[in-house]
Amino acid sequence: MALKRRYRWPLSILFSLTFRIGFAVGWLGIVILFIERSDVLLAALMIVVGTGLFVVSFSIYDRIISPTWVVDHRADTVRLWRPTGPEELGLVEASGWRAWPPRLPDQPIFYPVLSREYAETIARDWNVKRSGVGYVTTFEVKQSFLDRYQIQQVGGRGILEYWIPAEDLAEMNQNIVGLIEVVAEYR
Repeated sequence: MALKRRYRWPLSILFSLTFRIGFAVGWLGIVILFIERSDVLLAALMIVVGTGLFVVSFSIYDRIISPTWVVDHRADTVRLWRPTGPEELGLVEASGWRAWPPRLPDQPIFYPVLSREYAETIARDWNVKRSGVGYVTTFEVKQSFLDRYQIQQVGGRGILEYWIPAEDLAEMNQNIVGLIEVVAEYR
């Protein structure tokens, strides 16, 4: 399970410490074993403890970077995010916050994303430059509808989105549970 951002920095410090201490203790044990040869039991204990700390550090690291976009296939719905500009948001508002507008002819795919951070980056870096304002919206879609589509990784580890063909958008709108909500605005 992914951690909230505010809990990641203490774990980052803990990862760094356990990694370095484990590495140092393990190497010190090896040095004692091969150079000193005085206390084999102490050296072996240091190697085991160092290796254990080293392994624990990577367990901590996995908790830090575990993705926030993991889809729980046992859930009934999946929360998606969508960066949008003012024109598209106006059309969503006109639908009563229940549907995304049809795609334009040069837009064959609807791209909802799986993380708020990724949506915020697009809204802030693209929508603001293009139209002076960028919005981040969120909505939930029935898992049964999304099971037809693969999650597409379009960049780094957290840059994930669904590619919904334009001809399937009306059906996706019927599978939205609740309302589309605006959660952030950038100018």
